[in-house]
Amino acid sequence: MATTPGGFFQDVGAVEGVSYALKNLPNGFKGFTNTFEGTAGADRFVGTKGNDIFVLGAGDKITRDAGGYDAVKTDQSFNIGGTKIETVILTGTTNAKVMGDKYDNNLFGNDGNNLLKGGSGTDVVAGGAGNDRVYGGTGNDTVLGGSGNDKVYGDTGNDVVKGGTGNDKVYGGTGNDKVYGDEGADTVYGGSGNDRVYGGADNDRLYGESGNDKLFGGTGDDILSGGSGNDTLVGDKGSNTFIGGSGDDTFQIAGQTGEIDTIRDFRAGDDIIDLSDTSANSLKDLKFTADEDGTIVTVKGGVTIKLVGYDPDDIDGSFFNF
Repeated sequence: MATTPGGFFQDVGAVEGVSYALKNLPNGFKGFTNTFEGTAGADRFVGTKGNDIFVLGAGDKITRDAGGYDAVKTDQSFNIGGTKIETVILTGTTNAKVMGDKYDNNLFGNDGNNLLKGGSGTDVVAGGAGNDRVYGGTGNDTVLGGSGNDKVYGDTGNDVVKGGTGNDKVYGGTGNDKVYGDEGADTVYGGSGNDRVYGGADNDRLYGESGNDKLFGGTGDDILSGGSGNDTLVGDKGSNTFIGGSGDDTFQIAGQTGEIDTIRDFRAGDDIIDLSDTSANSLKDLKFTADEDGTIVTVKGGVTIKLVGYDPDDIDGSFFNF
């Protein structure tokens, strides 16, 4: 677990990606200088010019913040707007909401089912252990689902978006994003822009959508769909299904013996099957066998490809890159 200067995040817990908070700290930050914690009633807080921590309960409000780098720890919903707070960490198990503002925020969920939304700054937004909805906002954000079955959205900007553990739905949004399913059976969407989309472990569904995308299945039996644009689909381990979509697509085969990669919409003259990561050097290293759906291509070294819609006599060297 990462710790910022001053040890503020020492008790956050194992929130995936908490170390990203370091990038939003001001230059010269040496730790928090003041901690304000109220009583059991509804308290009002006025900050100092130093780096303050506000520990808020039900009914508490920050009426004025005099400056510095400030943070809130709370088990209540919190809207940063107008407070000049930079970091919010939810504690406990409440199903709370946190909203960012136009500045660079760090927003961290708790063990409940949270709704976290960044604003227009360059934000770090991380869910905790519950089933969360996490949004980056309009900046170039880092958005993390954490554990649980989450919905994670990059929104606009060039974002890094990660599902974490659990069976997640992960959306890059607009911009040139890096989008990760991570562990679990995930559904991952690149969105518009030229994205890199990663499935991770387990059986995932990857959608590049618009733009020239690169999709990596990871381990497991994955479905990779490029969408529009000139896409590259990389199966990695497992028996994978490739759907290139429109555009000039590359199907990169890197399977192992006993695995079958299926290409469903190969278009001769536009698409290419890349065998450069296999033992094949030419057509002589390929065996073609007719199948009810098309052709089974057995590659030297044991890799197998099912090419739908083509008879063996239709296939020539222009289909492949060795």
